[in-house]
Amino acid sequence: MIQNRDFAMRCIIVAIFSLLSGFAASAATAESSLRIATFQVDATPPLGSPLCNGNVTPAMQIVSPLTARGVILLTADKPIVLCAVDWVGIGNESYDAFRAAIAKATGTTADRVALHTLHQHDAPGSDLATERLLTGQGLAKQFSNPDLDAQVMQRLAGATREALSKGQKVTHLGFGSAKVEKVASNRRILGSDGRVAIQRQSSGGRSPKAAAAPEGVIDPLVRLVSFWQGDRALGVLTYYATHPQSYYGKGGVNWDFVGIARETREKALPGLPHIHFNGAGGNVAAGKYNDGKKDKRPLLAGRLADGMRRAWESQKKTPVTAADVGWRVQRVSLPVRKTLVEAELAKKLTDESATKRVRMRAARDLVFVRRMNNGHGIPVSCLKLGAARILHMPGELFVEYQLAAQQMRPAEFVAMAAYGDYGPGYIGTKIAYSQGGYETGIVSRVAPTVEKVLTDAMRELLEVKSSRNDAKPWKRHTIDPSDRTAGKRGADGVRLADVNGDGRLDIATGWEEGGAVVAYLNPGPDKAKNAWPSVTVGSVRGVEDAVFVDLDADGAVDVVSCAEGKVNNVFVHWAPKSKAKYLTPNAWKTEAFPATEGRRWMFAVPLDMNQDGRIDLVIGSKNTNAIVGWLENPKDARDTTKWKLHQLCPASWIMSLRVSDLDGDGDKDIVFSDRFGSEPGIFWLENPGRQQANWKRRLIGGKGHQVMFLSLGDLHGKNARNVICPTLGGDLLYCKRDKNGSWNESLIPLPFGLKAGKAVEIADVNLDGRPDIVTTSEAQREADDMVAVAWKENTSSGWVDHAISDKHGRKFDRVEMLDLDGDGDLDLLTCEEVHNLGVFWYENPTR
Repeated sequence: MIQNRDFAMRCIIVAIFSLLSGFAASAATAESSLRIATFQVDATPPLGSPLCNGNVTPAMQIVSPLTARGVILLTADKPIVLCAVDWVGIGNESYDAFRAAIAKATGTTADRVALHTLHQHDAPGSDLATERLLTGQGLAKQFSNPDLDAQVMQRLAGATREALSKGQKVTHLGFGSAKVEKVASNRRILGSDGRVAIQRQSSGGRSPKAAAAPEGVIDPLVRLVSFWQGDRALGVLTYYATHPQSYYGKGGVNWDFVGIARETREKALPGLPHIHFNGAGGNVAAGKYNDGKKDKRPLLAGRLADGMRRAWESQKKTPVTAADVGWRVQRVSLPVRKTLVEAELAKKLTDESATKRVRMRAARDLVFVRRMNNGHGIPVSCLKLGAARILHMPGELFVEYQLAAQQMRPAEFVAMAAYGDYGPGYIGTKIAYSQGGYETGIVSRVAPTVEKVLTDAMRELLEVKSSRNDAKPWKRHTIDPSDRTAGKRGADGVRLADVNGDGRLDIATGWEEGGAVVAYLNPGPDKAKNAWPSVTVGSVRGVEDAVFVDLDADGAVDVVSCAEGKVNNVFVHWAPKSKAKYLTPNAWKTEAFPATEGRRWMFAVPLDMNQDGRIDLVIGSKNTNAIVGWLENPKDARDTTKWKLHQLCPASWIMSLRVSDLDGDGDKDIVFSDRFGSEPGIFWLENPGRQQANWKRRLIGGKGHQVMFLSLGDLHGKNARNVICPTLGGDLLYCKRDKNGSWNESLIPLPFGLKAGKAVEIADVNLDGRPDIVTTSEAQREADDMVAVAWKENTSSGWVDHAISDKHGRKFDRVEMLDLDGDGDLDLLTCEEVHNLGVFWYENPTR
């Protein structure tokens, strides 16, 4: 009997243990699942409310309702809330208050609430502290409507609280992106002096000059994140960087073209909540493609909606659990613009003789200055969704920050929402504050040092190591210093060839300011660190380029030079047939090609164009009657009057010419960069082969960019025929050719935030097996403090910037990577024009 009772007790214990284990397993499963809930409330202002912080006509009619909408992510930790509002901006105290209301309703902390606006201008703005200051000066409700603020906060609290009980399990995430055509364009078009020459606002297309100007630096992609429960979509987030204005200011409350695009996608996918965020669009607008006419609003909306559709169709799904979700926050105190002095601002605010606009601006400035002076930290945050990252940033942020963030984790999905805390106003890059323009004037409350504060914060949030390495510069060895008496001023390019058959690459250089055209013979690794043997092969005023080529096939390598200054012509410098006289200046003979007279020639490349066995010259010019053409080598190459000029295509300002078999058909094509004109960009001319048909010009990329000296290479180490090119806008354009022959373009920021790229090469600098990027740049002003020669290390966690030069030198040129000292690593050969550093090379310290 006792034995039976013991057995029964053991059975009961086992059953209880099994039941408790089942409960524990169920709880663990629930905690390991990600759930989301979406919400949406009305944020439409009543008629009479101020719009755009009192800067435009108040609300007179409701064209489309405004909303505040978002998503709540539910994990084992406290909820994370992402919210987007159809308002111009929510800043300072209001930014804190809105987030606090949502946090209280959802049982989380304010730092886990990311609140952003889409920045429509026919929409309200909110800053409770500014409104309070203005109310004290008899200017109540002319800046904002605090009653509306309270109502929307209350609605958001109620909607988010209610949404908590409606959370749905998420099994998969989707990530996609697509290029948006003809919507975004940069607002700041730089002139040749490096300063803003054209200020292209949202309806800048009214000006033919602004409409014709390059598209400039933008992020062309709309990025998409979706949440799925099996095959059922639960919600979608999109991110695109641009000012959202088509036309505004007449009192018609509306969500503008971004809202229409969002609504279009919701109608295409019924029942699927769509939350859209504005990226770093502070210096980006639709200006190139928008003249402010009413028909442009639906046109722009359709283009953005089409990009959203293609991003949706491109998405790839990946499984997700709660463990894949993370949240990081950094609080940053932003440096205040020096001209903002608290006492002076208080005086302006109370000055009844000042205009309302001046007093309102003073109030906004004063609130921000006091917050920063009191040590207030603005939250910037990062949502981790598996390998993907979404950054949440303050103010009207320049697009360069977004592009920089993507390059910090180049192999992963990185999106950005800006227009968080609206208090700082516009936030430019360091160099932008020296370039003039609207965005870095009084509408920006921060100092140029803001760039380092925010990029450091982004790097921390994205969990990447510093992108800057402060190791010592590479040692510089001078091949030939400047010498005014010898015509050696303004070294302008290095071109390589083995001219004497010793297996070493020699150098041809034109000295633009001095006029000397010089050949340098490589003395070998033992003597490479000293001055090289050289010969001035001729003198050409305004020489731009010099290249080695044996034009007459006599075995002696000649030099061809191009001039684009006071003398406009292409010249040949005939080499002496005797190798013993190669370094004798008077043994060389200089002649012009009469067919080239009158055009400003930039570059020449040797190539047998008509397959007759004779070397012809591909040449490119700039400005009036600019072309890419070729000089046909006659039977008697020495008779320069017989050389014929053939036009291949019109041009504007040729910055580089290369030859390469881009299409893999066995013959050499022509690749070139065209800096200005109606169609700036990177192009190639397809070799028609023996058919002698027209060479077809095809676009590679860089449309609308001021492109400089391109190079050919592959950042993925697969020896593909890809193109990389610096721009004057601060980026490297990397154009990758896919298997179908189409070109896909991506942007990589220049090292150290430099803005005026010059030349580039792809090379394994540190011998780790990964292709790195080497660049030269040009200072925009004499006073610019910059390292102009640098390299970007290709690491598993992103690009890391390293200095090569010190801060001597301002205008560097073409770069070549070769082992000059025989130690097995690649050294850097270049020249410098303005500070007259001459022709020189930097010794790679890897070995």
